[in-house]
Amino acid sequence: MAERNDLFEILNANVIENPKKKYIFFKKDVYTYRQTIDIVENAAMVMSQNGVKKGDRVGLLMGSTPEFIFAFYAIMRLGAIAIPINVFLKAREIGNNLADCEADSIITSNQFAEVVPHLAEFDPHLAKIFSFDKETTFPSVNLYQRATVNSRDVVVSRDKDDVALLVYTSGTTGKPKGVMLTHANILANARPIKGLIDIVPKDRFLSVLPMFHSFAFTVNVISPAYCGASIVILESVMEMKTKEYKKMLLLKRPTIIAGVPQIYAAMAKMEINFFQRLVFPFRAIVSGGASLPGETMRRFYQNFGKPVIEGYGLSEASPVISFNPPYKQKAGSVGLPLTGVEVKVVNDEGELCKPNEPGELCARGANVMKGYWNQPAETARTIVDGWLHTGDVAVLDEEGFITIVDRIKDLIIAKGINVYPSEIEELLHVYQGVGTVAVVGVPDSDGNETIVAYIIPDETGVIDEKGIKQFAKKNLAAYKLPKYYITVKELPMTGTGKVLKKELRVQAKADLAKMKGE
Repeated sequence: MAERNDLFEILNANVIENPKKKYIFFKKDVYTYRQTIDIVENAAMVMSQNGVKKGDRVGLLMGSTPEFIFAFYAIMRLGAIAIPINVFLKAREIGNNLADCEADSIITSNQFAEVVPHLAEFDPHLAKIFSFDKETTFPSVNLYQRATVNSRDVVVSRDKDDVALLVYTSGTTGKPKGVMLTHANILANARPIKGLIDIVPKDRFLSVLPMFHSFAFTVNVISPAYCGASIVILESVMEMKTKEYKKMLLLKRPTIIAGVPQIYAAMAKMEINFFQRLVFPFRAIVSGGASLPGETMRRFYQNFGKPVIEGYGLSEASPVISFNPPYKQKAGSVGLPLTGVEVKVVNDEGELCKPNEPGELCARGANVMKGYWNQPAETARTIVDGWLHTGDVAVLDEEGFITIVDRIKDLIIAKGINVYPSEIEELLHVYQGVGTVAVVGVPDSDGNETIVAYIIPDETGVIDEKGIKQFAKKNLAAYKLPKYYITVKELPMTGTGKVLKKELRVQAKADLAKMKGE
């Protein structure tokens, strides 16, 4: 496929080169590339005749369905800016994000009927609501209606350096920030990923994560079209527990899956027979969004005979920075930088760290964001001399492999010594009965921090507290030992399974106060 410089053109190129190829599989529906672009063009023209133009910010509040893809490319067709919205947010959170960038339109569905009518209370600019639903419980313009303008009359000049996406951070460290990603930023991620796992047109991506998330968006929405491949969409990860899912694996044969550690942890614990292992269709299994425990990786390989390829990134990097190459994996490492991406590790003074010395990971490359929307000071603090400061503590070994130690903001100071929660979490995850574990620090009056471990049991539902304490004592230095082990049924998490440490620290402070009778 000839090189394209904007996201709409990567879709259009497939229509030119292979219009009848099956592009999207969803339940019983199948859409070819030609059918897809016909829907996209019509939707774009309906939006155009309702005033949407280049540079406008358009909210995208939709579940994981073909219509999400149609909506996104319709926005790209007009040279507008798409704002993928976390579907788990409340009206206030969504409305505030839309107000921040003065979005005046949104594409949504009846699935969000309880939220949509309240958005204008927070975003006074919001004037136009579009939907692919035939009828909505709120006033909206139907994007399946036949457009009254001809697409040949709507000519838009799109440039690779135009902002294509505005991704709002989860806000775990304060007010959410709008990450501006250009067409060039996103394509700078798609190109090396294609080569890294040798993606070809016959590949089929299984989409199991919410499409609004930057990791899922790049891998499951952009990559298939960029590579001329196909996508099989599941509305929810919960579908993986159904008989229909097993049938789909046999009939549609997806070859690439991108998930989060929780998905692979569940698959690693499955009891499978020889036949199930034989018909397992995936040739590339990619993990991102959070750290993948080594024990999960080991058990998964035992089950399926194939490795989980762990990568690392953040929204500000479009989002991938590194990947473990299929030909060489290092346990605990998130791999080597993508082609075209430079990395370095620096100490608090900004000096380069020695190999295997922890410091802040910084990245530079064409994938690094343009900046934060209307926040030049925050942009200047995050991107210094072209280097994106990730806020992650990492080490680089002699071969250039990256190992993430922890988030700088999650660092615990215990008895004056730095403690990285991920080290404790990795260890406790191995202990029998542990399903999910999250470790936080609660500040004491003397400036020290009390270490608290929250544990969700696995399917057995049983945690031997005395045994896990002895296990930790045997394997961790005394200053790293959690003082409290609290068993819970759930933890505060993002929509993609990442523990919200900021919220958990608040919860831990309250839990400790109760224990002390305060």
